[in-house]
Amino acid sequence: MTNRVLIAVASIVFVSVLSTRAPAIIQFHKEFVATYVDKHENKEFVKTAKEARCYICHVGKKRTNRNEYGKQLSELLDKTKDKANKKKIHEALTKVAQMHSDPKDEKSPTFGDLIQSGKLPGGEVQKEDPKE
Repeated sequence: MTNRVLIAVASIVFVSVLSTRAPAIIQFHKEFVATYVDKHENKEFVKTAKEARCYICHVGKKRTNRNEYGKQLSELLDKTKDKANKKKIHEALTKVAQMHSDPKDEKSPTFGDLIQSGKLPGGEVQKEDPKE
């Protein structure tokens, strides 16, 4: 009887570990932090950005859902091929920082402007999946 309970508990733990969602590409996040967060003067932005983690680019739990910032980065970076290429990641971050946060509005602030002003480039953190 004890063995059955142990096997059941071990199975539940094993399945729960396997079913956790994969995080966003950690190398992309680390380069974002090194480029924009670590030297930022606004301590509240630093705290918010570090807590936001994956939600800097993503929306909800499904990692294929990206905010506008994440969409622009995904056009320039391949999550498999580029995750070890710090130079390419930095270049992509720099290029996207120059893009307008609303691609349909040339008067909208750039992603870099948002970061500089202490705002997350993709907008407020959205931990819930968008309604489709």
